[in-house]
Amino acid sequence: MSAATLACALPQPALAKHSKTPPPCTQDCPPQPGFIALPTADAEFWAGFGSPELSSLIAQGLAANQDMASAKARLTVARARLKAASSKFFPYVSASANGTKNTTVVGDILQSGLLPSAEIDIGYDLDLFGANRAARRGERSRLKASQQDLAALRLSLSSEIARAYIAISAIDAELATLSTQKGMVDNLARLILIRTAEHESGAFESGLVVQQQASLLAQLEVLRENRQEVLASLAVLVNQEPGQMQLSPMPFTNLALPSLGEVQPSDLLARRPDILAAADRLEGARFDEKSVRASRLPSVKLSASGVVGIATGGGFAALASAGGTLFAALFQGGAITARNQEAHAISDDALAAYRKTQLNGLREAVSGLAAQSSAQARERLWLLSIDAVGRSARVAQAAYLEGEVPINVVTDARANEIASRRALIEARRDRMNATIDIYRAMGGPPAPAEVVAPIPTILPVTPSDAAPSTPSSPLHRKMAPPTASTQPPVSTPAVSQASPPVTPPTPDARTSAISTGNLAATATRDFYR
Repeated sequence: MSAATLACALPQPALAKHSKTPPPCTQDCPPQPGFIALPTADAEFWAGFGSPELSSLIAQGLAANQDMASAKARLTVARARLKAASSKFFPYVSASANGTKNTTVVGDILQSGLLPSAEIDIGYDLDLFGANRAARRGERSRLKASQQDLAALRLSLSSEIARAYIAISAIDAELATLSTQKGMVDNLARLILIRTAEHESGAFESGLVVQQQASLLAQLEVLRENRQEVLASLAVLVNQEPGQMQLSPMPFTNLALPSLGEVQPSDLLARRPDILAAADRLEGARFDEKSVRASRLPSVKLSASGVVGIATGGGFAALASAGGTLFAALFQGGAITARNQEAHAISDDALAAYRKTQLNGLREAVSGLAAQSSAQARERLWLLSIDAVGRSARVAQAAYLEGEVPINVVTDARANEIASRRALIEARRDRMNATIDIYRAMGGPPAPAEVVAPIPTILPVTPSDAAPSTPSSPLHRKMAPPTASTQPPVSTPAVSQASPPVTPPTPDARTSAISTGNLAATATRDFYR
C-alpha cells in the first residue's frame, strides 16, 4: 500500500460514539462526509507541504478530536445563554388552573360542589436603564469569543498534527541514515576481523569498531522509542487508540516547504483567534459591568391578569386586572456593592488577559521568525559540510586499510559524518516547525501560500553552488513605510537544483520589515535552493 493510499485508509478504533474514519482515497484525498472542511487559505497552506496524507490527518483530527468536541459543546452553551438573555425582551405569559370544592349545609341538607377556575398572567419588563440590553450584548460577545476559541483550537490542533507528522518523517530519515552508517561500520568490522586473522590488526582496533556498532544500535533504539511516543501523541490528536495506529509518512526529503508570503504586524492583532477571543471577553465583561450598574436603578414592570371561573351561586364569573410596579432595591446588606466590585474586577481581569494574549502573540511571532532564520542558516551550513565530511570518512577508511592512519581516525570521521547528517535533518525539521509556528502565531497564512521546490536529498555540493548569501535580520529593521505606489509582491517561483544560485533581492518596500515598536513586519520569502 502506498503512502498516499494509506493516508486515508488508516484504521480507526471505535473509541467514541461519533468517531469517523475517512474512506480510502488515492492522491488528492477529497473531503468526505462528516469531516470539517478547512478554509481555502488553510487548506492551501497545509497542501504546501506536498503530502496528501498530512492533509487527510488534519481533516480527521478536526472531525474527531475530543478537544474539538468540547469546544463545540461550549459554543452551544454560549448560544443557549444568548437565547436566554434575549428572552427578557419578550412578554412572559403564565397560566394556571385550580378547582375548589365547597360544602354548605342548608338545614338538614348537605350540599357540595366543585368550583373550577383558570387564570392567565402577562408581564413585561420595560428595561428603562438598559440592564437587559447590556446583559444581552455581554452574552453576544461571549458567543463570539467561543467562536474564536473554536477557530484558535482548530489552528492549534492542525499545527500540532503537522508537527507530529513532520517529526515522525524526520525520525524515519534519521533511522535510515543510522542504518546506512551501521552497514558501513559492519563492513569495516568484517575487514578488521580478516586483518586480525592475518595479524595486521589487534584487539584495540576491534574494540573501537565494536564500541561504534554498539553506539549506533543504542541510537537506533532511542529513535524507535521516540517514534512510538510521537506516533502515540498523533493518535490521540486524531482520536485513534495509541499503540494501534500505523503510519508510513512521506519521505522527509520529499516534503516541501510552504511560503508564508509577507508577514504584517497588523495581521497578528486583526486575525489571530485567541486575541480576538480575549477582546470579545473583555467587551462582554464591560457589558456585564454596565448591566450590574443599571440593575441598581429602579425598574418598572407591567402586568395584566384575568380569571375565569364558576361562581358559588352558579354561572360564570370573570375578573381582569392590569397595572404596573415600580421596584427599587434600597438595602441588601452590601450585596449590591459586592456585585459591582465583582463585575469591575472581572472586567480588569479580562483586560489583563487581553494584554497578555497580545504580548504572547507578538512573542511567538518574533520567536518563530528568529527560529526560521536560525534553522535556515544551520541548514545551509550543514549542506556545505556534509559532502566534505562524508568524503573524509571514506578517505580515512581507505588510508587505514593502507596502514597510513590508526583506526581511531576512521571511527572519529565516521562519527562526524553521522552527527553532520543528523544535524542536517534536525535543521530541516526545525525550519519546517518554525514555518508552522509563524503560521500559528499569525492566526493563519498571512497571504495565499505558495509551494516552493521540495527540500532536495543530500547530494554533493560545491562551495560555488551552495555558498549561502548573508541573510538580513527580519526583525526590527527600520524602513520607511510602503507608499500607495508600492507594487504588490511577486511570488517566488519554484527553484530546481540545476538553477543558478539565487541571491536575495535588495530590501525594498515589498520585502523589508517595518518596525512597529512591538513586532516588525517581515517577508518570509524562501531563497532555499
